[in-house]
Amino acid sequence: MQRTIMLLSTVLFLTITAKAQTKIITGKVIDRELKPVLGVVIQYSDTNIFSKYDMNGLFSIPIPVYTKSLTIAAVGFESASIDLTDSCHQLEIVLLFRPTYDFITLKKADKLRMKEFKKLSALHFEAYQKGIFQSAIPCYTQHFIPDYDSSKSK
Repeated sequence: MQRTIMLLSTVLFLTITAKAQTKIITGKVIDRELKPVLGVVIQYSDTNIFSKYDMNGLFSIPIPVYTKSLTIAAVGFESASIDLTDSCHQLEIVLLFRPTYDFITLKKADKLRMKEFKKLSALHFEAYQKGIFQSAIPCYTQHFIPDYDSSKSK
């Protein structure tokens, strides 16, 4: 009897410990036209997560509690590199379409991409005003990912 109680206690402890090491992130990914983006891949620490989406683009994924940054990607869209805050459990992300630029330099293309990137906070707020997002400002910081490497030009 005592051995059974000991075994049950150990299993219960391990289950609680394993649950405490992950957190659930829910969210929604939309494009600049405020339409859901399906087929998004979320990556952390070289681990890809393919999450299940409903028709509104809502998802829910488990990630380790120590995860501080994520990359969100979808075919035809710019990847989003984000840093999470500790209280961030609801991701509401606007992905920009990935343009194709012909006959211009990567530096010029990055300037054009940056111009669109700077519109993300306004797009997020517009989605909030239309009831698509629940928060007026995101709970994360998003970084621009340049294609042009200025360190190689020197």
